Amino acid sequence: MKVMQSKRLLVGGTLGLFVGLLAPATSFGQAAPAPQQAAPGTSAPVVQSETAEALLARVDRQNAAFTDALFRFKMVVKSSSGAVEREVEFTTKQKGNQKRLVRFLSPGDIKGMGFLLEGPGIMYAKLPAFGNRIRRLGTSQMNQSFMGSDLTSEDMSAIDYAPSYTATLAGQDGADTVLALQLKAGKSSEFPRLKMWVNADRATITKIEYYDAAGKHLRSCLRSEYKKDSDGHFSPGLMTYIDHRRGGHKTDMQLVESKLNNGFKDDEFTQRALQQD
Repeated sequence: MKVMQSKRLLVGGTLGLFVGLLAPATSFGQAAPAPQQAAPGTSAPVVQSETAEALLARVDRQNAAFTDALFRFKMVVKSSSGAVEREVEFTTKQKGNQKRLVRFLSPGDIKGMGFLLEGPGIMYAKLPAFGNRIRRLGTSQMNQSFMGSDLTSEDMSAIDYAPSYTATLAGQDGADTVLALQLKAGKSSEFPRLKMWVNADRATITKIEYYDAAGKHLRSCLRSEYKKDSDGHFSPGLMTYIDHRRGGHKTDMQLVESKLNNGFKDDEFTQRALQQD
């Protein structure tokens, strides 16, 4: 029965991985106030703040500040009441910001399953329940939930934000800078609008809110317990996804281990490599 259920889930959906001192954040598309000019008759220079686009680019660079990486995660799916529904362990092998290979370690009904991201929007799945067949995932499957979690395949494939979203400053929330992100023309996503809280000192994300085109708040992701695992790179020890469409259903992504700059080769990110155990 578990095998048949796993088959249906694999066909229907896939993993998405692995996230005030001034006025509150403004609405989408509204720029932050312009920097103040020096008073007439004074020689104080004009202080130019970092642009939203520049900050978003720094976030992308911090997220991928390594040549390659190996992460091990534990995913805990919880009901809206907090009861644990499912636990999954997997590794994510990554090179640069375009290639990822995911292998599932437990539970037993999905052990051996894997996913390969060859490039933006190009993803393959290894399906042990179907004789380890390799199958390319269609666009419609990118937005579907994996095993009842609050992540999708789009979450796993979305490595960079700047190529897909334009950014504007939306205010300051305590120590965090708030960015409003709008999906660029020609790009597709389940979430065409985002709000992102960024620690500008480290260029790390503390929170993301996900919206539809009409501005309805669909989902949130909280990122905390950051660990410095190499020069210039911090990994969130905990990412919590909350689906507001499901009454606050939650998924915790706990980072168990990270190893950076391992010397991975390109041939470790191919369909042939995915098929191997």
